[in-house]
Amino acid sequence: MECITQNIHMDVLRCKIESQFTLEQDCNVADSQPDIAHILLSDCFIKPEEIRPANGEVTVRGKLCYRILYSSEDSFGQLFSLQGKIPFEECLQVPDLTIADSPQITIEPEHLQIHSINSRKINVRALLLVSGLVEDISDAPLCHDLTDAREEMQLHHTGHNVLNLCVMKKDICRIREEAKLTASMPELKEILWEQTQVCNLTFQPLEDKLLIKGELSLLLLYLSADEHESIECFETMIPFQSTLDCTGCKEGLIPHITYSVSQKSFEILPDVDGLERIIGVDFALDLCVKLYEEIPISLIDDLYGIQSELVSEYTTYPIKKLSSNTIAKMRFEKDFSLNSSDNILQVKCTKALLCLQRCAPVSEGLETEGYLALQILTVTDDDRFPYRIQKAEIPFNYCVAANGSLEKMLYEISANLESCQVTPASGDTFTLKCQASFDVFAYSKEELSSLSEVKVSSYPKQVSDNIAGISVYYVSEKSSLWEIGKDSLVPLQKIRDLNSLSSDTLIPGQKLLIMR
Repeated sequence: MECITQNIHMDVLRCKIESQFTLEQDCNVADSQPDIAHILLSDCFIKPEEIRPANGEVTVRGKLCYRILYSSEDSFGQLFSLQGKIPFEECLQVPDLTIADSPQITIEPEHLQIHSINSRKINVRALLLVSGLVEDISDAPLCHDLTDAREEMQLHHTGHNVLNLCVMKKDICRIREEAKLTASMPELKEILWEQTQVCNLTFQPLEDKLLIKGELSLLLLYLSADEHESIECFETMIPFQSTLDCTGCKEGLIPHITYSVSQKSFEILPDVDGLERIIGVDFALDLCVKLYEEIPISLIDDLYGIQSELVSEYTTYPIKKLSSNTIAKMRFEKDFSLNSSDNILQVKCTKALLCLQRCAPVSEGLETEGYLALQILTVTDDDRFPYRIQKAEIPFNYCVAANGSLEKMLYEISANLESCQVTPASGDTFTLKCQASFDVFAYSKEELSSLSEVKVSSYPKQVSDNIAGISVYYVSEKSSLWEIGKDSLVPLQKIRDLNSLSSDTLIPGQKLLIMR
């Protein structure tokens, strides 16, 4: 007699990687660039180049790509951009790591400070957060039946819905798209500043392929090519679609996919008339792909024999059960005051960062709290330095609705700011409109005991002697038909037939006739 099993694949966390390191460097302004008077905006982007695992450690290597938008002395309304790269290499100690592993590593700037030392030199200081994990795939052979199961054997089953891992891989999604200026806007001469957000991202599993759809929210600050060399602001949404080969993928699978931007570049391209009115966008998304299927399975959790004793052995396996897989959209609008002494004439563009400070499971789902850090580039009435940066922090509170309570669940959440716009309202008051997405994958981890071996032997004589041939059983509040049949070594169907039971539900005080 052997167990009939269904093999469940699971991702099991072996070790986590988390470390910080500081990167600092003084950088000179190129001879072709004008002097720096005021740094208005600063930003950075991490471009990973190599992740090299070894026994007990991992080396990460890449570049910090920084940029600033600044004004120069007596620039009278002109803005300039400066970009540079700072290489880094850091070795992290990870005791459980081996050279054969493929860790999932992300490197993000946790803090960035760029200030001018003098008009020809800047200091770049960044705190980088390295996080990642190493996961293994393990198998759980869950027993749902027995070979040669006979009528004198009684099997008790319990149903479960478990997650089965079908695909786990890393991949890269390349996005190459173009955006064209509106007819009323002048040609491009130089891109001074850009902001992009990936939004409305969806993953659709197909047969051995993964369909990826989304949009790029693009804000562009550029120097026009006309005689005025004015500074223009262009905003657009660029739809994109990509298909990745994915062996083992099929329709109906549950995607749990995280991503990070590992490359982005922009170039000015001519249109069909030879006018430089097109922006070429080249993006790369590093994907960590997990595709699950939810499998209903009925496990044997107890058994007994009528004529022979069944000695069972069980093995415990960790499994995952899906609680919620939700993408929620927060649309947020609020009026606020800047309390600035500047006479603001116009809002040119806004740099926004969504900072998630707290997540807490509640009965309705997942409650999030945080704030939006705003840097608003404004035009003032100062002829010499008309461009100024106004800063504000706008708090938010949002509850991500979920199927079922998450209070006792494990969850992973990723928040993405998809759009943000600040417009003047009246006086010193401004209106913020933004949209953010929250992707929540919630699950429970449970230990399931699965039947692994059954041995058949004869009942000891004293067991057979102690069981009456016929008896009357009085049902208590804790009684179940299964326990009654197991204690008396009687088939359940025989008890049902003798007592004309239409279901296995028993009523306290009910009398049952039991006959061997």
